[in-house]
This record gives sequence, C-alpha cells and structure tokens, in this order.
Amino acid sequence: MIQNFTIPVLIVKELTIRKESDTKGLTWLICCNPSRKSRTYLNSLRVALTQIDKQNDMIIGTTITKVGDGSEKKEVQEDFENICKDSGIKKYSFRYVKKDNSFSNIGLQIVNYVNFSEERIDFVGLGYPIGKYENLDDAPAIGIIKIALANVLFCPLKI
Repeated sequence: MIQNFTIPVLIVKELTIRKESDTKGLTWLICCNPSRKSRTYLNSLRVALTQIDKQNDMIIGTTITKVGDGSEKKEVQEDFENICKDSGIKKYSFRYVKKDNSFSNIGLQIVNYVNFSEERIDFVGLGYPIGKYENLDDAPAIGIIKIALANVLFCPLKI
C-alpha cells in the first residue's frame, strides 16, 4: 500500500490526547527535503496545515544538511516560514540538523530526533518518495513509519 498510494496517509500509532500540557496543542515535525528539485515535503506541509489547530499547535520544519547551520539551504527555511506565516500559524520554527553518518540513512536520524528530542513530537510529516528503493527497508520513510514514537503523515509526490 505504501508504494502505490495516491492520497495522503495518516498512520496513527499514538492515541493519547494532550490534556496535561500548557498549550494543549500538538507538535508537528515536517521533514523538509533540502533539494530545490524535490520539494515533495511541501505536500505534507500543506496537508498538515489543513489539520492543525493554528492557535495551539506547534509546527517545526527540519532538514538535515552537511554543515547543519543552514548556510547551504537557507531557501528551504524561508519557504517553510513563509507558508506558515501566510497560513496564519501562530507557533512555528525551523531547525537544521547536521547529517550524522553513523546512521545508515536519514530516516533513522529523524527517528533518533523524534524519539529522543526534549519536546514531544506528536506527528511527523513526510513527503519522501520511496518508489525508487528496491528494498523498502532501505527507504528512509519506512524507518520513520516503523520506529518513530509519533504518528506519521505520509504524502505522495503529487496530490
């Protein structure tokens, strides 16, 4: 199913309703592909924006880069922030993460970020194509779907 879907898929692993937090909002992590040629993450961002509470939810954009300070791909952050601002989101931020080669793929590095972050991540939004992988276990998105301690919003290349 995950190879051939044509609409966004929400994979719900955690049914806990947020009652104890100060904001009662959820935290969405949107995984942004830094390539100008591959802006598939915009699909997951746009779908997430239709689902979130614009007053209480927090939306975080993140991308993994060689340097980790954003000097390589500043336009990804600017695109993300402009879309959030134009959509009326009150709480949003962007974080660059330096690529850690000790992980076999970027998906596992994102899993590490989600599972061990100081803040609780409720949803991970993905827009990565996985059709190019012969062995699906090699696809970064599959690791996130299987291992991340968060719900997953997975979007196809075209919506």
